[in-house]
Amino acid sequence: MPTKQLTRVKVMIVDDNPHEVQLLKMYVERQVELSLVAIETNAYEAQRFLLQNEIDLLLLDVEMPGMDGLELYGSLPDPPLVIFHTAHDRFAVNGFDFGAVDFLVKNMHYERFVKAIKRALDDLAQARGKQTEASLLEEVPDDYLFLYDREDKVLGKVPLSEIFFVEVRQHDFIVYFKEETKIYNSSLKANLPKLLGAGFIQVNRSFVVRKSVVYGTDGKDVLLWHRKERIRLSATYAGAFLAFFENKKD
Repeated sequence: MPTKQLTRVKVMIVDDNPHEVQLLKMYVERQVELSLVAIETNAYEAQRFLLQNEIDLLLLDVEMPGMDGLELYGSLPDPPLVIFHTAHDRFAVNGFDFGAVDFLVKNMHYERFVKAIKRALDDLAQARGKQTEASLLEEVPDDYLFLYDREDKVLGKVPLSEIFFVEVRQHDFIVYFKEETKIYNSSLKANLPKLLGAGFIQVNRSFVVRKSVVYGTDGKDVLLWHRKERIRLSATYAGAFLAFFENKKD
């Protein structure tokens, strides 16, 4: 039976903030039904591109130098669907006056981005006279831990397959790789569900290790391949860890 081909939605990002562009680019690329066809940091260049090319969905910053996002969108004779985003939610009312699909405040969680994209896909499906498929939105299998700070702003992404263990020390979220260490201002609570669902196990209040790099334990410490640290195994987590380790040896 032939595999059903998704009609990819052509997306353009317009934002003068490099950090926000990178975040949106990461989010868009996680969706198999989205095709990122253009990125522009200048509103006038974006206008020129949009007048000459067909785009299905525009991810558009409101506040930009020279011509802002609302002016840009209002200048288009046949505008695509738009999701506005800005650092200030006071622009939301004006954004919805333009018929925006959604309005996002910058540094949004990935889950919030997905909700906006689902609304856009629904609108596109209706406009094209197609029945919306509940399973249309699919994630590309990813191997990243998206790190959030204590204000729920995205700090970046870290390849999960390269992490050996993580440690929380006061206000630092410390990520240990095979030969290097990186420190973020994040919390274990914000990142633990993703880690536990990706082959990691908690061994004490402050440490979570990747199961595949564990090679030994004496019942008190956990030993990892390629790292010299001995990670303390606390009584709270010892039962689950030792059960995992026994299965690992079999």
